[in-house]
Amino acid sequence: MDLTKVGMSLDEIDKIVHDYIIADGAYPSAIDFMHFPKSVCLSVNDVVSHGVPNSYVLKAGDYLNIDVVCFKDGFHGDNSAMVFLEDEKTEVNGDIKRLASVTRESMFVAIEHCKPGTKFSKIGEVIQDYAEGHGYKVNEEFGGHGIG
Repeated sequence: MDLTKVGMSLDEIDKIVHDYIIADGAYPSAIDFMHFPKSVCLSVNDVVSHGVPNSYVLKAGDYLNIDVVCFKDGFHGDNSAMVFLEDEKTEVNGDIKRLASVTRESMFVAIEHCKPGTKFSKIGEVIQDYAEGHGYKVNEEFGGHGIG
């Protein structure tokens, strides 16, 4: 995440992530999953999820979700984080920063409920309640991924 800078293309970020995963002895699971052509999902600005890296060059004011899935030692792991691209003149919109903060907080609130026997629906309910309590809606068209 720290290497992501204004002026980089999404293809450059994909290569950095790909090379890092391979150097660590893992495999980027996104490649060819449902015909996905790249190693990482990069969703810029209003792209909701699973954006495909391309030649787009990041500029100040952009916000980027980096979603990395890899396979290592017999297991798939998945993580995602937001990166805000800012400079001394241009910041990411405060509403976007607040949304990212609330969604991250909702994840930690949900993790507190994760234990053997907890239904996935309960975890989703906790996230939805937290988000709605802060004035947001949960996009029900995209579900989370279970990794078993």
